[in-house]
Amino acid sequence: VMSESNIKLGSGAKLKVRGGGTQSTSKWAYAPAPGVFTIDKDAAQKLGPGGTPLPGADPNKDLIARYRLEELGKRESETETLAANLLIAGVIEHGDTWETEVSAGYNHVQSKDVGVSGYALTPVLNELIRTGEFNPFAPPGQRGSLNTAKYQPTEKTLSELSSADLKASGEVGEISSGPVGLALGFSYTHQKYEDKFDVQSVEGNVFGNAGSSGGGQRYTQAVYTELSIPLHRKLEWQIAGRYDNYSDFGDTFNPKTALRYQVIPQLLFRTSVGTGFKAPLMQDLYAASSLG
Repeated sequence: VMSESNIKLGSGAKLKVRGGGTQSTSKWAYAPAPGVFTIDKDAAQKLGPGGTPLPGADPNKDLIARYRLEELGKRESETETLAANLLIAGVIEHGDTWETEVSAGYNHVQSKDVGVSGYALTPVLNELIRTGEFNPFAPPGQRGSLNTAKYQPTEKTLSELSSADLKASGEVGEISSGPVGLALGFSYTHQKYEDKFDVQSVEGNVFGNAGSSGGGQRYTQAVYTELSIPLHRKLEWQIAGRYDNYSDFGDTFNPKTALRYQVIPQLLFRTSVGTGFKAPLMQDLYAASSLG
């Protein structure tokens, strides 16, 4: 769902309000869960045909088994995502050439991922093998039941972004080849990120699956400007710069200069040189490590 309203408040003033929301459900299917579990050396001596010692198993060592849980079928998961956003912006015209825009926005995205089927708890799986209720080395159809080991892992994620912007643009003078334009701006953002797995996944107890919980937040301030100078009626020179400060990344300044050459109405050339940067993603900084 999405809605946008543009309201004229008076001479030279406008207000824009935009909001929207989405809901989606995704279903995923994967091969049966693979993983590794440890079988007690005494239990391993009873997993062969008719309860005999398992061929090749060292009676003095626990058995490390790599296995795929075909008995539980393919892994199936379902992800539900809810998102909402709101933007409010106001524009005020000053004189003949200047315009000021103030805006505030908010974005919210949350999702929940549930492992519907095909997952199991490794400690319970080990216990079923130890007690003889499940034998991964028996012929298919004779291995026993894994119903008590079934488990549904979950993951919940949250991402929020709040922002405020102020920018102004207009003419600051005129030379023989045309007016000189100037733009100035300031922006502020706050980001929040959370990723939470269930306790069993965090502790590494879900067979063939892993998860980690983490989260963090970031504050950013930025100021930027751009100057447009007409060197000729067909040639325009642009000089720009932007300074950003991240609470968890540091600060950076990036300049840029560009030329715009309108050869004929149907042909335009542009060239520019500048620097840029990309701060680490919130997930890169705040998601805890996991092994699976």
